[in-house]
Amino acid sequence: MRVSYTPAQRETAIATYRRLGSYAQTQRALGYPSRHVLHDWVREGPPSSHPRPPARPPRHYSWEFKARAVERVLAGEAVKEVAADLRMTTHVQIYKWVQNWRTHGERGVMSRAEKAKADGFPTRASLERGLPDDVDELKRLAADLMVQRAVLERELELVKKTWASSRDN
Repeated sequence: MRVSYTPAQRETAIATYRRLGSYAQTQRALGYPSRHVLHDWVREGPPSSHPRPPARPPRHYSWEFKARAVERVLAGEAVKEVAADLRMTTHVQIYKWVQNWRTHGERGVMSRAEKAKADGFPTRASLERGLPDDVDELKRLAADLMVQRAVLERELELVKKTWASSRDN
């Protein structure tokens, strides 16, 4: 059962908690709310307080940026100095980049999309951009692809049979 409380009850509970300094004592004194609800209220603050600023989205760095940072660290610069110079919010990421660089090389600091681009594989978005707008042309393209798929499936069956027969001999 979900109980709703008025803003006045909430403010009273928070003030009582601040005065007593204990969730259990506050609950005993007032008879409400549950310990978990009170904990959430205290953490959030009073409802009349200014709203929290929205969380900053995580910053994504290009692999070139990461590579420059890693190369500077491997050249002997301090990690914190490199992070400050590059205006990064935290230096901890650089340690992870260095570790990935040491185990996987340049590809260790690339995102999945950057690896696909570096390998020359087309992305779904680039393929979708390349599709024609004409419905009849799309139907022809789909039919061609279905024929190609059927041919490839048949070739795969033949290869499997050939491999199985050569293995038996």
